[in-house]
Amino acid sequence: MANLRGEDLQAKYGATKRTRTEKTYNCIKCGQVKADSSFYESPASKIWLLSKNKVLLCKNCVTEIFEEYKLKYGVKLAVIVCCALLDVPYSDSAFNSITDKENISFGNYMVKIKVGVYKSQSFANSFINNELVPQSNIISKNASIEDNGDNRNKKFVLSVVGYDPFEDTTLSEIDKKKAYNMLASYCELPNVEDNSHTIQSVIQIVEQQIQVEILNNRINHLLVAGSTSDDDKMLQGYITSRKNIQDCIVKMAESSNIAASKNSGANTNKNTLAVKMKEMLDDQVEEAQPNLFNIKWCDAAKQIADISNKSILEQLDLQDNDYADMVKKQREIITKQEEQIDVLEEENRNLKNQLLRMGE
Repeated sequence: MANLRGEDLQAKYGATKRTRTEKTYNCIKCGQVKADSSFYESPASKIWLLSKNKVLLCKNCVTEIFEEYKLKYGVKLAVIVCCALLDVPYSDSAFNSITDKENISFGNYMVKIKVGVYKSQSFANSFINNELVPQSNIISKNASIEDNGDNRNKKFVLSVVGYDPFEDTTLSEIDKKKAYNMLASYCELPNVEDNSHTIQSVIQIVEQQIQVEILNNRINHLLVAGSTSDDDKMLQGYITSRKNIQDCIVKMAESSNIAASKNSGANTNKNTLAVKMKEMLDDQVEEAQPNLFNIKWCDAAKQIADISNKSILEQLDLQDNDYADMVKKQREIITKQEEQIDVLEEENRNLKNQLLRMGE
């Protein structure tokens, strides 16, 4: 009886194994019930709270959407669209860090944003961090002037350095523009192009300054948004990293004598009126162009011309009256025609400028 009871117990309890069942979710696109591992996570999303931050689009459906947009609009836009659908952040730096962009999958990008600051961000941070720059067909006059200045600084950097120092970096386009403008000021140091060590030092300094600016933005964002205990740790890490980078910048500048060169007064004349006028002319600022029409026909110029004409007429009065009247009349006709020509040329110049602005 005891044996039978033991066999009964073994049959009742020994054959039953406690297995941990994996949680399942319904995909809102294909409708299939799939395991937890078949779905991405969006830890900072305000949308997927009911599913404990699981994105209720299965990985297969996300891949289908990604491949469809990739075929139509290219890899980068496909990644941005999928980030918007899943409410995960898009980052140019994370995207550019993927080397094989021809065979990229959305899963490759999700691996890049699983760590670091991206865990506390949603797609809204893509706008907050200026990762998505809106494209517009209408370019304002100030924007065109700014672009001219940026392009001029980039060309100047390439001419001094000899290559594009930020071509293969993970910096976003906005950060690259800032980097070229920063590096252009260092390239104005005396004899910098003759010292390869100084050139490499200033390139590293500029990259570190961009990193400090990125850290400042993230610190400000955490301070404004409020922080949890995890955010406090992240905030302290940002502050420590910023201090370390700033100390490194100071040491590198001192070792390369860059700080002394910038404070030596070599560029003290940059704030003079002549230099500022030249910079505005290089940037094609229309208001800085000399207006010869206004100069020639201003009140002072007219007074000078009248005095000169009067002097000529007084001298001609000493000659024969008929000859004097003829010369006087010719002088009046020539002066009147010259004024009409200048008026028409000024109108033509203004119309050309209007057409150029409309074309932009």
